[in-house]
Amino acid sequence: MAKKKNESADEIIDSLAKDVGATDEPKAKTGPKKPAADAHVETMSQMFMTAGGEMKEDAAILMERFVDPGARKRGATNLMVFVILIAAVGSGFYLLAKLSSHEAREERIAKKLAIEEAHMKEQLAKLKRFGNLRIETTPPGAVIIQDKDPAKCVKPNAATGQNEPCLSPLDISNLDISQTYEFDLVMPNHEPYNFKVAEHLWTKQQGAEDYSFFTQVDLIPNACEFWFTYDGKLKKEVQFKGETGQADCKKYKDEATKKGSTVTDCTCKVLPAGTPSAPPK
Repeated sequence: MAKKKNESADEIIDSLAKDVGATDEPKAKTGPKKPAADAHVETMSQMFMTAGGEMKEDAAILMERFVDPGARKRGATNLMVFVILIAAVGSGFYLLAKLSSHEAREERIAKKLAIEEAHMKEQLAKLKRFGNLRIETTPPGAVIIQDKDPAKCVKPNAATGQNEPCLSPLDISNLDISQTYEFDLVMPNHEPYNFKVAEHLWTKQQGAEDYSFFTQVDLIPNACEFWFTYDGKLKKEVQFKGETGQADCKKYKDEATKKGSTVTDCTCKVLPAGTPSAPPK
């Protein structure tokens, strides 16, 4: 390169050195700029890390600046839903285990049996129950009148073809035990006797579906020809007549018993048939 004549040799050498040095220096990179993300990472690194490469103590606080508040809210909601779901599942398993336990099964079986038993009792209570009634009297042959209606208890007489009153002993079948029945026993020269048969008096027959009621009535004479007792020592019947016949008979029996004699109870010898009975006392 031509230089001006008035330049000294030193100046020319310096100029050449500058030109050569300029050609040897590395050219500045003209490529794309560093991405913003890399720069952000460097910024984050500088924010969290000290010059010595250690995490700063307030890093957790600094991180909150980069957390989306909406994401934090959604995360808290999801956590709550998850906890509730876990609690519900746990409760379900607990209830399932409790219901499947031996005690729970036994309790359910007992309740079921109680319900079935109550239902059965209710159904049986709606069904009619029937019973058989037997009436005996001493002496036998008393007229039996049911519910104050002489026509309610009659029996046909094959010889006459007519109905006759029921006499003791008597059997009556298929009575509805839920009802109450009234009976009068009437016999000449004896006190009339009245009794009722209600539902609670019937007895269920073992091994059968029907019920029964039995009564034995000793009719009290109201007109006697005489009273008597049998004396085992004398081996004969001792009789007592008159209005004091019953009292005299009982006195004799007591004295004979004290002496060691065997005597029977005092008994009324009723008046012969057709004799009017004594008026009721």
